[in-house]
Amino acid sequence: MVVIFVYNILLIILYSITMAFALNSYMKEKNKVFLLISLYLAFFILDNVIIYMTEFINSFARSYDQAFMNVPAVKTIIFMGNAFFSISIIAALRQEKLKPLHYGLLIALAVWMLSIPLLANSAFKVWLYYLGNQIFLLYLAFYC
Repeated sequence: MVVIFVYNILLIILYSITMAFALNSYMKEKNKVFLLISLYLAFFILDNVIIYMTEFINSFARSYDQAFMNVPAVKTIIFMGNAFFSISIIAALRQEKLKPLHYGLLIALAVWMLSIPLLANSAFKVWLYYLGNQIFLLYLAFYC
């Protein structure tokens, strides 16, 4: 249990330091990529804080797990933020603008993540919920 505690704290610290460097670079250079990276890391920090809380605060874990099975709004917002910023970072590094295909994929991912909670509660439902994000990450790998 101590190892998980230390691991989560270290992740939050490392993400925060990296985000601070990215923000500092953005302020110095006014390069949009650094701002996108810092916002991307902010969503990772939020996700890690939620994971940390579910592992160490039992009352939060119960209420979060119950909410996740019914309406996973927080996780969906985090995933959509990560998806938007990751595709935006890649497009900026390629010196492209986001294409209609990208917006379509983001909308499809959002619809997927909002419609899966309508299914009956099961492990398969949770697997399906994460599947959309994994397919999107596979697309990002090919887009890179």
